[in-house]
Parts: sequence; C-alpha cells; structure tokens
Amino acid sequence: NDWVAKDGTLLVTAVQGPDSSAATIGIRPEDLKPEGGTSPGEVLVVEHMGASVILVVSWAGQEVHMTVPKFFDIRVGDVLYPKVTEEKSIVWS
Repeated sequence: NDWVAKDGTLLVTAVQGPDSSAATIGIRPEDLKPEGGTSPGEVLVVEHMGASVILVVSWAGQEVHMTVPKFFDIRVGDVLYPKVTEEKSIVWS
C-alpha cells in the first residue's frame, strides 16, 4: 500500500514496510519540493531567511513547511504542487 494523507493525497509510493493500516511519515522541509506533485497546495506564509525561504503551505489536508532557494519566485496565495523526495522520507509504525 502507498502512504497517503488523510485527504487521500499520495505522499510516498510504498516499496515494502510494516504490515499496518496506519503509520506516521516524517518529511523534512528540505525534502518537500515545491513542484512535481499532483495535488495543489496554497502558500500561506513566505519567510525570507537569507540563503533560503521557508514556506508554510496548506497541502494534503494540513499545513506543511518547506524550504526553497532565496531566488524562488513565490508569494502568499500562490498555488504549488509539492512532491516528497521519497528516498528521504522516514516512516514510524
């Protein structure tokens, strides 16, 4: 089974893992990319932090944080299609 959010958004394609109907997946902000996914997310906060920008995005039924380079052109209200870097996700069962 794949790892999906409560709203049904595909987060990570499962290869093998625990035999369980529910688990927790951990994704670091730098491992959530702003483009390449299939479900839209709305940018709620843009915080410039020097070499990078921290975004808070309403996506997959929750608010998630991601970091993007300082030159990434983004504004509050913009729509992104986040994608998880699958090999960097962590699963707890």
